Amino acid sequence: MSDENNPCIGVCTMEDGYCLGCGRSEAEIFGDPEPVPTPQPLPPAAPEAPLPANVQAEISGGSD
Repeated sequence: MSDENNPCIGVCTMEDGYCLGCGRSEAEIFGDPEPVPTPQPLPPAAPEAPLPANVQAEISGGSD
């Protein structure tokens, strides 16, 4: 909005969503807020590779 078309008189006090100075709504003064982006879901995790046989033999012996 150019200065010549701006109704602002420098009394920037909001009441019930409208400026007491110029009579504009908050949306007219500040514009519509940017929408918050929706987070995208993460892609599915890749399946784990099987352990080599020698490693599997070591860990499948149980615990002490």
